[in-house]
Amino acid sequence: MSSEETAGEFLRVAVARGCYDYDTLVGDCVDHLAGEGDPETIRAQAARLAGVRLAEHRDIQEGWPERTDSDRLTDAFRALDLAGIVAREDFACCQNCGVAEIGGEGTGRGYAFYHQQDAENAVDSGDLRIAFGLFGAPPTAEIGEEVAAALRAAGLDVYWNGSPNERIGVRLRWARWRHGRMAAYPGNPEPDGPATLDVSYESLPNGTQQDPIGMTLPETLDVLRRLPTRTESWLSAVGRSGGIVQMRWEDGRLWLETPDAEAAASTGKHATLAEAERMLTVLSTEDRVAIRDLPGIRSTGWTE
Repeated sequence: MSSEETAGEFLRVAVARGCYDYDTLVGDCVDHLAGEGDPETIRAQAARLAGVRLAEHRDIQEGWPERTDSDRLTDAFRALDLAGIVAREDFACCQNCGVAEIGGEGTGRGYAFYHQQDAENAVDSGDLRIAFGLFGAPPTAEIGEEVAAALRAAGLDVYWNGSPNERIGVRLRWARWRHGRMAAYPGNPEPDGPATLDVSYESLPNGTQQDPIGMTLPETLDVLRRLPTRTESWLSAVGRSGGIVQMRWEDGRLWLETPDAEAAASTGKHATLAEAERMLTVLSTEDRVAIRDLPGIRSTGWTE
């Protein structure tokens, strides 16, 4: 296989995983092909082919249903996380590293994850394996049954023999959306139109920290839906006129608020994910903060 063929295949799978933007994809491809030829030639190949693969992905996702199996997978992992099982997608490079590192993601009754190699395999095979277990003790069938039940409840096709020593299998069509910056590349810098929100967020304890950057609404919602729910992870969005909607996961409850600097107070409530998504949608499409329209809000002074 030529270096161009190798680069094209690497980028096809990396784009499908949906984790990294154009610049990161190019850098990762260059690293993957290190020693395979002239560095300048490899970088030029990677830069060109990353755009080709992103364009192909854009065309493919136009034919996807509104809710994909990958969306259902994220829903299932969020439900597990809310239920006290530390659940992480595309976590660590391999099984051994995942088991070694999952304890650093927080405390819980157990854990579930799939790793990078699992995701890469699922892109083409449609077969994803989910690891599960307990912290400080051997895995049990009971924790596996809870993980499998959450996956089924999200509408996924699950197979598992019930053994605590076997990973849970999921048959799915891998379909991870790309929006905004994650879909952009030279020649197509605004695939969803201009950014409407300035967004900053932090995926705790060990994930991405993003300083304020322009995002489209779909990209912002993607980020929100993947934030861990029991680790103080947060997101803040600023509209075109300066209105602010921000939120933070507090041990499985989502606190949603808007700050008022003049009053030295914040107005908000513990909200559902759907309410938070609706508030971001209003901020993006109508350029207004609608949190005060929600039932059950309260004002909290910053000195309280």
